Amino acid sequence: MKIIAKFAGKNGSLGYENGRYYSLKILEDKHTKEICVYSEKKDPCRYGTFIKFLENWTDINTQYD
Repeated sequence: MKIIAKFAGKNGSLGYENGRYYSLKILEDKHTKEICVYSEKKDPCRYGTFIKFLENWTDINTQYD
């Protein structure tokens, strides 16, 4: 499954640009229970809760291969 979402956080945060779409992979850290968001060329973003993730990403779509 592929996730496409628009970054709505602060421009330049971890190299992301506000308003731009990114292809993402989302995993949960089994030890910390944080949400880890990976994209092709960026360092992972870590969010303490899924709600915090949703505060920074909008227009979330999934595509199945």
